[in-house]
Amino acid sequence: MFCRLLAALLLVWVCCSSTTAECADLRLRIETAHDLNISESDGAWTIETTGNDPYVVFDLDGPVNTEMRVLDFEYFATKPIRNFSLYYGPPMTATGLVDLPNIPQAEGWHRYTTDLQSAMGRSLPLQTRQVRLDFGMQAGCRIQLRDLSLREFNDRERQAAEQASELKLRRQKSADRISSYLASDYTDRLTSVRVTANQIIVDATFDRVQNDGGRQLVEFPASISIGDETDPASVQPVQTSGDGCHVEIPRYVDGRDRLHSAFAIADAGNTNQLLSARTYATEFSVADAANMAEPPKPDNQKGLGGLFPGPEADLSELGISAVTINLLLNPYVTDDDGPNRERIPVDGPPVYFNADAFQQTDRIVS
Repeated sequence: MFCRLLAALLLVWVCCSSTTAECADLRLRIETAHDLNISESDGAWTIETTGNDPYVVFDLDGPVNTEMRVLDFEYFATKPIRNFSLYYGPPMTATGLVDLPNIPQAEGWHRYTTDLQSAMGRSLPLQTRQVRLDFGMQAGCRIQLRDLSLREFNDRERQAAEQASELKLRRQKSADRISSYLASDYTDRLTSVRVTANQIIVDATFDRVQNDGGRQLVEFPASISIGDETDPASVQPVQTSGDGCHVEIPRYVDGRDRLHSAFAIADAGNTNQLLSARTYATEFSVADAANMAEPPKPDNQKGLGGLFPGPEADLSELGISAVTINLLLNPYVTDDDGPNRERIPVDGPPVYFNADAFQQTDRIVS
């Protein structure tokens, strides 16, 4: 009884989590192979590149629609396939070229999926009946393929695409706000923002007199960047008679230190209508430098031994006499020959030491 119940629950879970999507399988046309050796076994194609222009054409087993955007297949590759691309047609012309992400190395069956619409900026033409896959520009590569298709997004991919689109829109809005801020012609200017032990003292000049006669000092806490939609906080109105103002405000408000805030002059009726650029602290008068204590030094250097391309004075000021260097080996070892690369004497396929990648680390250490 329990087994039947478990089976029923699994069936419900599979049905609820599955996604019905339109799909067109890709049928390889072996007679179109160019600079390739191709063989088939157990439903998988084995492809070996023999020249610098390897490609083969696939027929779609059905029509496409505007939502078919995912190239999907399983593959097995002993080395990565770089400069992977696709043409759609017929005809196969340069206008139908789509550059695709590289196929990573996979010593076991892995799934490759990529969104063609994102790469193209548009949908596949409805008259598409064939695609041509180009496997880079290098001879001696070997890859196995199976279950190739063009399909629609599944639910997970659709949700991820919507989130990516929303993120892109937010970033664009943020970039537009930054561009607008930088291009603005401000009438006023903060000449100084001085920090004392208990006060923030702001001095400003008014280059042109406003007709409405209203200004206010606004604050941008450190959490509000130029690209944010968050409104600045109004601090207090400022006098508009004359050609400037002098404002003294508490440094601490509601337990928060205004030391890291930026300030600006804004229109009296709109905190977002800035009349000056935002300005951070320009002077510090917190303590007499002659009476300041020596900078503290740690009792030990545990966790401070990392080497980075920063000020060397930090090492001596922290009392560090030795450092630990962690090297990620990936950039230094490659299976591609080239200038300034030395072959490493090991069995199997050739492996090379990339001296160029080591130069940056060498400069830091020396």
